[in-house]
Amino acid sequence: MRFSQVGLSALALAGLAGSAFGGLTFSFADPAGNGQLTNTGGVLSYASSTVLAFNIDGSTEPAPFSVSFVNAGLELSLTLSNATSNFGITTAQISGTFRVFNRDINGGVGAAATILEAVAPSGAFVSIGAAGTVNTDFDFFGLVLTAGAQLQNLLQPGRFIAPPFDSVFTVTDIAPLPLSVVNGTISDFAANASFSGTANVVPTPGSVALLALGGFAVSRRRR
Repeated sequence: MRFSQVGLSALALAGLAGSAFGGLTFSFADPAGNGQLTNTGGVLSYASSTVLAFNIDGSTEPAPFSVSFVNAGLELSLTLSNATSNFGITTAQISGTFRVFNRDINGGVGAAATILEAVAPSGAFVSIGAAGTVNTDFDFFGLVLTAGAQLQNLLQPGRFIAPPFDSVFTVTDIAPLPLSVVNGTISDFAANASFSGTANVVPTPGSVALLALGGFAVSRRRR
């Protein structure tokens, strides 16, 4: 009987812990207009005045949610380096940062307005003709995503985003073509872009300890 009580406690803890771990997906569609994404002198930037609908799907969270920030914006600065171009395929390494913000809060300025921040130590730009991707992730490139106040407020207390992280900007309507590379630098261009990304969500260590105590309490009540 004692063994079965311990087993019940372990099962209860496993169930609580399983429900405590979830994940988020992020996205925005290519907005109206052209040329919001620009490469100038080997630095990718995004027109921060462009209005985006930034979507967050937290349907696997303990308290599921789905939110669209319909007045969001993007600040982006990614350096393109070591570029090559062969047979119409242009590639480059990337590094830099980006920040998604809610301009309904302080006009989008400051920590209170931040939805999501990213530091990308490395990544890859690939284009084939007028289309391409800007890709970076945690496992291979070391991407780090940080929840801003706007995102953290959506999560239950004691929860935070954690690896693995990934982000992909899908690039379209690159112009002018063809792209050229001189001394590892891609020629200037403008393009459109959409975005998708993911992050894990985990409880803080303190929350895990509380789960363990909850499992122990279950075993005590059943004795």
